[in-house]
Amino acid sequence: MTLTYTTSCQQLDWQQLAQLLTITGLGTRSTQELELTFRNSQVTVFAHQGDQLVGAGRALSDHVAWSVVFDVAIDPALQGQGVGAALIERIQAAAGTPNSMLKSMPGKEGFYTRLGYQLMPSGMERRSNPDAPAQTEKPA
Repeated sequence: MTLTYTTSCQQLDWQQLAQLLTITGLGTRSTQELELTFRNSQVTVFAHQGDQLVGAGRALSDHVAWSVVFDVAIDPALQGQGVGAALIERIQAAAGTPNSMLKSMPGKEGFYTRLGYQLMPSGMERRSNPDAPAQTEKPA
């Protein structure tokens, strides 16, 4: 399996990204919303197998102390093969911070624990629509 990793949104197929996030359970979002979200992030990393997008993730970073990782998605057919770990490693390197946090999909905590993340004793969020899943919610 030959994968290439890129950090640019310039040639990204936004429809492939939308499909990837949908099949990995990260919600259904329009290509326009995804493009704005990823372009407005300080860090983006994408994994391709040929012309197919098979992994993606992004982060917000102060490039000094903290970064926050979002939207990590790996094609289910490639999960467990190191693609996710390589993606997270690249995101953390590009973020340039010693500390990072993320919000995990239920059931994925073990994956992140193996990468050095720890469950936080406290965490909070404020959403515009508390009844909607966080990944599919649109700003008010």
